[in-house]
Amino acid sequence: MAPDARYLVPPLDAPDADHRDTLFLIADDRRTLASRVRQLLSGTTWAENPRSRSRRLITNVRLLTAEGGEARATANFAVWRALHSLARAKSSGRRMIGMPCGVRSAAWSQASR
Repeated sequence: MAPDARYLVPPLDAPDADHRDTLFLIADDRRTLASRVRQLLSGTTWAENPRSRSRRLITNVRLLTAEGGEARATANFAVWRALHSLARAKSSGRRMIGMPCGVRSAAWSQASR
């Protein structure tokens, strides 16, 4: 990588702006790019640094029907995210899913609202 390497992503409202006097979405120099590459190659990559912690709560699970080899259920969920000890509810809602009876499913995944 060249010593003066840069990766620049301009703001959406000013695509021809100069990175020296405008706030860019990304303005990485060689050091920052090298850090990103090390993080990607480490196998412990996340979107935030430091990464946030999340907790999921699934409640009021109700079986609606179980016939013909398929079950239908509803549940409420809430997801909290904490970054630097500041917690806030990220999303909450109600889900209804159908799945084959007797099969564990990953269908109860987070759904942002």
